[in-house]
Amino acid sequence: MEDADPGRSSSITQELEEQASVHVVPSWRRFGPINSTRSIPSYVDKTAAHSNLASWTTYEELKNMDKRRKKLLTMQACHGPTRLMFHVSGTVLVPVLRSVELWSCVFLYVLSRIALNYKWFTASEIGDFRGLPTVGILLVFMLNFYVNTCICRFFNAIDESMAMIGRINNIALRLRALLWDTDEKQKSTRRIVDYLCAAQALGYIGLTSEYTHDNFWRGFNAEFGVLTKAEDAAMLVHASKGGSRYREAMCWVFEELNDMSCHIPAPVLCGMYQVISEFQLAMQKIYDYRYQPIPFVSEHILVVFLHVYLPVQTTEMAFQAQILKDQATDDIARLVVEMFGMFLAVLACIGFVGLFWVGAFIEDPFGPDISDARVVHFCRMATMESRRVLAAGNPKKQQRPLQLEMERRLELKSCLGQSGVALSEHFGIRALEELVEMQAKHPQFQDCQEEKPWHADGMNGLTPVLPSKAQVASDEESTRSKL
Repeated sequence: MEDADPGRSSSITQELEEQASVHVVPSWRRFGPINSTRSIPSYVDKTAAHSNLASWTTYEELKNMDKRRKKLLTMQACHGPTRLMFHVSGTVLVPVLRSVELWSCVFLYVLSRIALNYKWFTASEIGDFRGLPTVGILLVFMLNFYVNTCICRFFNAIDESMAMIGRINNIALRLRALLWDTDEKQKSTRRIVDYLCAAQALGYIGLTSEYTHDNFWRGFNAEFGVLTKAEDAAMLVHASKGGSRYREAMCWVFEELNDMSCHIPAPVLCGMYQVISEFQLAMQKIYDYRYQPIPFVSEHILVVFLHVYLPVQTTEMAFQAQILKDQATDDIARLVVEMFGMFLAVLACIGFVGLFWVGAFIEDPFGPDISDARVVHFCRMATMESRRVLAAGNPKKQQRPLQLEMERRLELKSCLGQSGVALSEHFGIRALEELVEMQAKHPQFQDCQEEKPWHADGMNGLTPVLPSKAQVASDEESTRSKL
């Protein structure tokens, strides 16, 4: 069999990376004022208009954002409307107040009131046209359909994310009962569970541009050690974008489970294959939500109606204010008419534009907004819960929960006591065993930086040692060429 052409392999890998890097842009980034395009509109301030937009560079920043999202989830209507109203973090008020649509309508209303006050033309009963409220009702229905569709997509994506956590725990429960009586079976069980947790995290990294190998995976793996150093290096052959890495981890799960199939009854094994397949299907559904947004044609007609109706409605309110002002008998009444008319015009515009922005914010559940899904929490929760399942006790043998797990962890850490490696409290047993084996092979382990990918940060656990982008690119290219 002829050797593969390394140049051709490299070009294919580069092409796949370019294809995987293309992701669907949410609607709020797509639509301009009336000329809707597939790029960020010129009137959107890319750094300020989206008040909750974040750019994370470290794992700690991701965890801090997750804490903010957790706090936002505690804000509910039962806490009181006043408290809820003044909690502006996570709302659409800032981008709405900075939108061109709002200030264009304000300018149009003021201009119309000046023209009418100076008798440039006479106010007419344009509000009597029945077409105006008809178009308004139509726009309300279109906005309601759009927002409801975005909300359904959001909760469906969250449901699939939570379902993956449940399936990881399901597999951990079955393996804990069936493959735990020997050291070999325990190691196999830990590998399967760790590979599932790694597949979950790697799937989110390939899904969005907000979660990357540098700011999420390296810190996550340094905290939990779901993949050993050799396994982590094997993932570099795949592009970080797209689902190649998580599918690689899924292949490892099926292979490991197939190797241990002789110890599992056939009906139970069939059920486990089904659960793992459902896990992979849930991740694929999340990818489907990401790469198939709400159809552009429906969003485009909504934006056209929005930009046409708002100026007409604003002008109609200015004309009605002039009619009421002409009927007033004193200056106070005229001032009230002016203030009340301006207030209603602004409030109506904020309502229509705000509804559109509500849908735009939640159209992408895995984005950088504070109201988006808690991806870091999902991955950390799945890993910690599944490992606690494996560390369950046994009343018949008088074993307390976590007892054997803690004893084994302390034993491994004691072997690393002189290595100078600071480890997270959640660091996996498989990764600890790898470090112990590495220390046995390298007596000067504590002085070998190539064999020590973690260091203490003086806070809680680990901070990954981040090489430069050039080093990462060089490592990935070297790994691909070798494979």
